[in-house]
Parts: sequence; structure tokens; C-alpha cells
Amino acid sequence: MDAAAAPYIYKLTAVDEHGNESPVATLTPSGTLAADGSRPSRAFLELAGANPARGPAALRFGLSSAGRVSLALYDAGGRRVRTLVSGSLEAGEHAIRWDGRDDGGRPVAAGLYFAKLESPGFAATRRIVRTD
Repeated sequence: MDAAAAPYIYKLTAVDEHGNESPVATLTPSGTLAADGSRPSRAFLELAGANPARGPAALRFGLSSAGRVSLALYDAGGRRVRTLVSGSLEAGEHAIRWDGRDDGGRPVAAGLYFAKLESPGFAATRRIVRTD
């Protein structure tokens, strides 16, 4: 909230994951504005970092409602390698990093892995390629 009584004009741009910047949008606020941390309108799962991943892999997911969530990693043979999340989470956006280790703390081999997110009414799988 701006305490000054003078009107302000804001210039807003968006930058995508590839560094491309959108044209400028000019905004003149009228009234109170807030970033309320609202929840996503639909659930999602995405890789938030480079893929193939060298080192930790970043995952981002959103939940439109609170509930029990499971986020696990599987190898190409379908064997569970690591459980990253298992329990109840609030609605909203969440981020987690996979350090490239299995549930026993051992580094996994380079190769193809799958991140699988399951929550009430939603399931998604994303590929992660790990390199040495």
C-alpha cells in the first residue's frame, strides 16, 4: 500500500522461463491492491529447473484444495526411488528439490526418472533426466 496521496502509474512485464520479456503493461491502481497468496485454480506439477538435471532437480506443484498428497520418484523400471512428500498439505503452490538421492540417502545413477504427484482428484507425472 502506498501511503502517499499522489497517483502512481506502474509498468508491469512478465518474463518466461527462457528469459523472454513481454511488452510493458501500464497500470493505474484504483483502490487497495494486495497479493493475497491465493490458491491456484487447478492443480499442477512442473519441473522448475533444467531438464536434463545435473545436480538437484527442482519441482513445483500447486494444489487447488487442501488434502493428502504424495509426490514420489520412480526409475524407468517403475520402482519407487524416493518419496519426497507424503501427508497433508494446504492449498497453494509448493516447491521441493530432489537432491538426486534415493530413500536410503544413496546417489542414484544417471538416467530417466518419473516424478508422480497424487492428490484428491488429481494425478500427474513428469519426466526427469539425470546426467552425471
